[in-house]
Amino acid sequence: MAASRILFGLLIAGHAQARGKYALPARTRTFLASYRPNGRCQTRRIVRRFATEGTETLPSAIEAQKAGFEDAIGIGKQVASQLQNSNAPEVRGVLDALLGNEAGARGFFVSFLTSDGDDTIADQNPPVELLGDALAQAEEKVVGPLLVMNTVMPTAMVTAHKRSNSDSMAEMSMRVARRASILLEHSPRTRPIVEAAFGAAERAVEENPSPEGGPDEVAYWLRFYNKWGYDEEMRKEIAAALNDVLIKCA
Repeated sequence: MAASRILFGLLIAGHAQARGKYALPARTRTFLASYRPNGRCQTRRIVRRFATEGTETLPSAIEAQKAGFEDAIGIGKQVASQLQNSNAPEVRGVLDALLGNEAGARGFFVSFLTSDGDDTIADQNPPVELLGDALAQAEEKVVGPLLVMNTVMPTAMVTAHKRSNSDSMAEMSMRVARRASILLEHSPRTRPIVEAAFGAAERAVEENPSPEGGPDEVAYWLRFYNKWGYDEEMRKEIAAALNDVLIKCA
C-alpha cells in the first residue's frame, strides 16, 4: 500500500495542470480524471508491472520513443539497471528517447525515483555521467515541469505523513523529493523553469492572491495549493525546496 500511494503521488505530480511556463501538452490534461475513479486499482496494477518488468532485452530507441506511460515504467527500470556500469550507445539512445517525450519521461522518473534503498544509483549526487549528460541535453519543457512537481509534491507529503505518525511514508516521500531535486540541480536547461516556479510559489504564500486574480503563475500555484489541501507550513516548505535547488545549482 505504501508503494502504491507514493507511486500514485508521482503519477499525479507528472500531470498537475499548469499555465505559462509550466504548461504541459493538452493531450495530457485528462490524466487525473482518467485515474481518479479507480486510482487504487490502476496504481496496484502499475506497481506490479514495475516490480516485475526490467529483465527483458532492452528495446530499441524507436520502441522507447513510441512507448506509452505504463510501458515506459518498465523500460525505465531496464535503463536504470544499466546506467551504473554501461556507456553503451544503445542505453543512451533509449534514455534520450524516454526523456524526449512526456509519457516516456514520466515512466522513467517513476521507476528511477521510487527505487528501494537509500544508497542506489538514484541517490548519487551528481548523477552518473550517462544520466547527467542526457539530462543536460533533454528538452527542458518536458523534464522541467515533471521534476519540479516530483520535488514539491513529495516535499509537502513529508509533513502530512509526519503529522499522522507515518514515519515510513514520510521517509519514502523525502527520498523521492531528494532524488528529484538532485536531477533538477544537474539539469541546467531547467533553471528558468525552477526560478519561475519558486518565484510564483513563494508569492502565492506571501500574498495569498485570489485564485482568479494576479499573475497567471501565482494564481496557478494558489489553485494548486488549494486543490491538494496544502496548508501554510507545506506551502513554505515547497517554496524552500525550490529555493534550495536554485542555491545548489547556482
